[in-house]
Amino acid sequence: MKKTTAIKVAAALKILSMLGGAQEIQAQPNCNGTRVIPTANVVGLKTNGVFMQGETGTSTFAVEKNGVWHLAKFGHRAFDIQDSDIANTTVHLATFDGWQRWLGTDNCPPRHRFYSIANSSVNPNSLKGRLTGNTDAAAISVLDQRPNSPFPEMPIVDLQVGRATILATTDPRIGARAYNAEIIRIQDDGSAVLRITDRNWPRHLGITVANGHSGSPVIQNGGMGGAVAAMILCQCDDIGNVIIRPAREIMNALTEQVTR
Repeated sequence: MKKTTAIKVAAALKILSMLGGAQEIQAQPNCNGTRVIPTANVVGLKTNGVFMQGETGTSTFAVEKNGVWHLAKFGHRAFDIQDSDIANTTVHLATFDGWQRWLGTDNCPPRHRFYSIANSSVNPNSLKGRLTGNTDAAAISVLDQRPNSPFPEMPIVDLQVGRATILATTDPRIGARAYNAEIIRIQDDGSAVLRITDRNWPRHLGITVANGHSGSPVIQNGGMGGAVAAMILCQCDDIGNVIIRPAREIMNALTEQVTR
C-alpha cells in the first residue's frame, strides 16, 4: 500500500471510529483482492419516473469492475420492482422526516417497539445511476461515477463471532454513523445474527434497526463483512437481533449481474 493511501485510510478510520463510538476499526494492510467502498447512503428508487415509496433503504458498498462503478443495496431484493421494470428504474439519494412506530405481526410481544422511516422522498437532482439487477442478495445498480464516501476502501471479509460495527442512519439530518455491535452466531446458511450493543444507539428506535436500515454495512476486522437483511421480530430469544447477509454473497450476486 502506498504511504499516501495508508495515511488517508488511517485518517478516515479515525473519523469512523469517532462516529457513534465504534471501537477498534482498523483496515487490513494488504491490497490483494477486490476492495469495496462502504457507502451507507439512504437511497430510493424511481420506476418510470414514479418514486417507489416502499423501496427506500440503505446502500451497502460500491465496487469498480472494468472501469465501471457498481452499487449494491438493501441486503435483499427490491420487492416492489418487477423484472420488466428494472431497465426503467433509477437510483437516487433519499431523505425522510423521521420514524414511525409499527407493531409487527399479531404474534409479536406488544412491549417491543419497531419502527420504519416516515415520509421518505428522493431528490430528483441526485441521480446516482440505474438499476441493472434485482437479486435475493441485493439490488444492483450501475453508478454514473465513483461514489463520494467518507469511508475508506476495504477488502471483503468473512463474518465471525465477535465485535463488529454497523454503519446506519438514525438521524436523517446527520447521515450514517458507526455503532458498536456484536455478531453472536453464524447460521448454517452463512448469514450472521447481530446484536446492537452501542449505548449511543438512539432510544427512540428501541432495541433494533428500523425498516429502512436494510443494506446498512457491517464492518468487522477491517473489512466489509455484510449488510443488514432483516430484523428478528417474534422469536423470543432473538427479538431485536438482526440478520446479516454476508458481503461475499452480495459480491457474488453483483459479479454475476456484471458478467451477464
